[in-house]
Amino acid sequence: MALYDIPIAHRGLHGNGIPENSMAAFQNAVEHGYNIELDVRILKDGNVAISHDLNMKRMTGANKKVRYLTTDDLKQDKYRLPNGESLPLFSDVLDLVNGKSHIVCELKHPPWMKNCRLEEKVYKMIKGKPWVVIESFVPLSVGWFKDNAPEVTRGILSSVPQVWYLKLITKLVDRDKALRKIVPNFLAFDINCLPNEQVVKVLKDFNLDLLVWTVNSTEKMKRALDVGAKNIIFEDIIPDLFINRT
Repeated sequence: MALYDIPIAHRGLHGNGIPENSMAAFQNAVEHGYNIELDVRILKDGNVAISHDLNMKRMTGANKKVRYLTTDDLKQDKYRLPNGESLPLFSDVLDLVNGKSHIVCELKHPPWMKNCRLEEKVYKMIKGKPWVVIESFVPLSVGWFKDNAPEVTRGILSSVPQVWYLKLITKLVDRDKALRKIVPNFLAFDINCLPNEQVVKVLKDFNLDLLVWTVNSTEKMKRALDVGAKNIIFEDIIPDLFINRT
């Protein structure tokens, strides 16, 4: 499966003047033959935009939360990315990639939100596109796809410091209840928290594939190989060791 065979560029292949989660970063990843990881959020007008952060400040200097902006707002100069691009829409990225790479789509769904508008909108756009898979830190998001779109490959994101996941992997009852409800296909885990015996047990008990993030050094790439990761989400390196692992 190409999702596991080709390394995944974290927020696109960015750097050297190309901002993360930009159309230029996604185009660069496609041109270099890499898969893509990106983050989606819902805008005020209901469209789905690409943004890792809740707030635009880090990427644009404008102190405004993404969910309060419309598609037209994003065209304003104050909300432009450092290379002059507007924040991309998910639909535009899908048109750009069009099956040439796999997309690992992280749904940025705050845990306190109870509606699933983001999940519903994303599914409408990726239905019939098996080259797009979803992942989330939020069980509600992954569970929605299990119940409503079981054909979509789905993963749970995690890192040991997260309270809910720490409970999930250390208490058998909590772990079984949560993962059996979600039924993910893969676990995307923080490379900084590996190796971890409890994670190994979770992978074995639930027959999950392991992706690791964010691999940004040769040492972390070697560690990913050592822990048996099926693939890496990388940045700031050439993932040659992982490409040539077979």
